[in-house]
Amino acid sequence: MIGRGPALEMYRSALAATNRLAGFYNRNYVVDGSAGCGPDERALVRIPMENADQMDLRLWPEPAVLAALAPLTLPMPRVLHVSSDPRFTVLEYVDGPVLNDVKPPGTDVGESVVRACADLLVRLEAADAEVAPPVPLGWPRSGETGRFASRLLALTLDRVAEAFAAHPALFRAFGFPADPLATIARAMPRMHARDFHLIHCDIHRKNIIVPDRTVVFLDWELSLWGDPVYDLAVHLHKMRYSATEDELLTRTWADRVAPRFSAAWEADLAIYRAHETLKSAIVDTVRQIARLRAAEPESDTPDSWRYLTEKIGRAADVLLLDDAPDADRLRETVMAELTVGQR
Repeated sequence: MIGRGPALEMYRSALAATNRLAGFYNRNYVVDGSAGCGPDERALVRIPMENADQMDLRLWPEPAVLAALAPLTLPMPRVLHVSSDPRFTVLEYVDGPVLNDVKPPGTDVGESVVRACADLLVRLEAADAEVAPPVPLGWPRSGETGRFASRLLALTLDRVAEAFAAHPALFRAFGFPADPLATIARAMPRMHARDFHLIHCDIHRKNIIVPDRTVVFLDWELSLWGDPVYDLAVHLHKMRYSATEDELLTRTWADRVAPRFSAAWEADLAIYRAHETLKSAIVDTVRQIARLRAAEPESDTPDSWRYLTEKIGRAADVLLLDDAPDADRLRETVMAELTVGQR
């Protein structure tokens, strides 16, 4: 831990810095030793974004999650300082390449990384009610899988309604029905009962550091008390594994997980994955429009359109649509919507 004085110095240094790292909910800055760490150390200053769109359920402040999990010695950064006024957190800086930079989507991450991800998912079984931070009154209890899934769905339906209200012609052009999650909404309340533990809910290539043959997992701010099969589904969805590595991860997890956390998991995993596919296609379309309006760098590049095209294509598969736009038609459709919105 570091004291408030050095931490405030690091915070002020972060505010003046230009080396901001990507993030939807925080501004992240790497601060060197001259700003309060040791002379040969760096730290990460995370400053919450006050008006960030809330696309995901939030349950606990990230420092509370990291502090609760510290006794489990999981591969994650340490909390060095927490400040409530001003709001910021100083975390241990993990030096090493981001997995997404060395193994981008479309490439295999390698067996060692797959097994490390499975290992984390299984080790989180130890994050039971005695370890996890307290949950708010009314939050689903362990075993109430249908209520937990319905909580996820309620937020998604709100975001989908907002997106469709703002861009009705766009989603009609994609061929999406007016109620794209209707089938999922009927299935989620009937999910099989499973025990809960603390789950990460955001394990993907940009949240994994791979320094010196190790694997470290970042960004615990979306952690929930909930169904481990949901954590598995989010991981498989966001990692975009090849079919071979997808199977390896799933098989490794299924072989090691305790039965009370995995009962009847196959059918419910498919439902969760369909939910994530539709949610991300719609949410990322809205985010793409926002980036274009803000003229953000790399918002109008072949890679950005290829990424969104893949998302829309997978959603079309879930919805059993006959035709999904290619990258050129998708760009044309979105840019036309953007022009209409600017009139």
